[in-house]
Amino acid sequence: MKTTSQSQPGPTSPHRDSSVAVYFRVPAQRAKENSPALECWVRAGEEPSPGRDERNFAPTPLSSLTGLSDSTTANPALKCWAIFGRSCGTPPTQSSRCDNRSFANWSFLRLLAGFVVLGILSSRATAEIYEVRGTKIEVSLLFEKPAVILGEPTWFTFRVHNHSVKALEVIVGGDYQNEVGRPNSFKITAVGNDGVQVPQPSVRMNRGGTTGPQRLPPNGNYDFKLFMPHWATFEKPGRYVVTCGRKLNVIKAGTFFSSDTNGFHVEVQTTGNIEILPTNDKVIGANIEALGRQLREGTWDEKERGAQSLAGMEDQRVIPHFRRVLNTGNYTLMYIALGSFGRFRSDDALQGLKDGLALAGADVKNCTTTAVATVLAGNLRLAAAASLARSPHPDAIPFLLKNRNDPSEGVRITILHVLGRMTTPDSLAILQEMTKDKSEIVSKEAKRYFELRTKPNSL
Repeated sequence: MKTTSQSQPGPTSPHRDSSVAVYFRVPAQRAKENSPALECWVRAGEEPSPGRDERNFAPTPLSSLTGLSDSTTANPALKCWAIFGRSCGTPPTQSSRCDNRSFANWSFLRLLAGFVVLGILSSRATAEIYEVRGTKIEVSLLFEKPAVILGEPTWFTFRVHNHSVKALEVIVGGDYQNEVGRPNSFKITAVGNDGVQVPQPSVRMNRGGTTGPQRLPPNGNYDFKLFMPHWATFEKPGRYVVTCGRKLNVIKAGTFFSSDTNGFHVEVQTTGNIEILPTNDKVIGANIEALGRQLREGTWDEKERGAQSLAGMEDQRVIPHFRRVLNTGNYTLMYIALGSFGRFRSDDALQGLKDGLALAGADVKNCTTTAVATVLAGNLRLAAAASLARSPHPDAIPFLLKNRNDPSEGVRITILHVLGRMTTPDSLAILQEMTKDKSEIVSKEAKRYFELRTKPNSL
């Protein structure tokens, strides 16, 4: 049984209607409590010239800086990004004015935020309600931002709401060990106004992952955080409908390890809308710098999210930030960085992969034992090898083949897969050499590829 409702956005979301767009942003380095002065922060984060407290400007429609906090009444240091009375996505007829003095009064800003929360400036999300065995479960999509510029990574939330008074749990996991790292039990599409579906990164490998229960309290929520670039590669501006569905496995709280059969499975689906605006190189650059600061100065979770956001950007300006990550010893960030280098043709990205293939256990911090550190370093070298295998740099494959004696069995098998696609005499000689590998798994795979190369009809 399914019904549809409309849910209001939370107080920290950007909002828009057909005529007004409001954005507030906080420069991370300026976010201090009890700061009464709200300076005009125009376009890609430029501040007014010294001695001036106002500036006329024509802001990019609904542009924003990824990684900087949205409007919240808990933060009195909000900066004015843009307030302009015109339709979203249309050019201004005249320059808009952001006047520092007009917003110096925090109580006025708080009152305006109150209007936004009340829905005077609203962005509604469709919610679907399913009833199973007398329990109502609601699902909805909440976008971090209802509009982003082309090339700007964004996040969205698949929210599960428990309408009952029962303490429940949602089973999550078991679906994220793949090339992209996304929870692949979701089925997500984005379709433009022209009816054409947006291309999606392909996933050929599914190795499952850890599974476990997460709390779904009475009249409460469980949120799945999803990264848009994992699901849609937007290629042009426009308005898009995002459809998100999955099978929910819901159980009574505390019964995951018991034989209790009081839970249920239900296929759910809901939709939401997002607008992609024309790209702006200056704003994208400011995004990258903000995310780079987040990698250096953020909390653990902020650093991981910042790394994932940078990994979703097809821009070579992310490479220096990821090169620095390789010196942090943070396994998760290093893994994300090594997976990203393979998209770029630059020498800088290739050097990052070379550095990654040289990592040892001593380079991975916060491990319980040296044995664990050694295993994790092997995983990182495997990530580097996989990126080298698909890198567009002409020197990537030759360098990878030189590392065919790497201690990691996974790295050597990756090299075999590369050799299996090659047709040169040198590659055949290397295959023959690897048939004598000390690992039985590697040597058998090398023999298989060697036979395919020398006896094409052997299958």
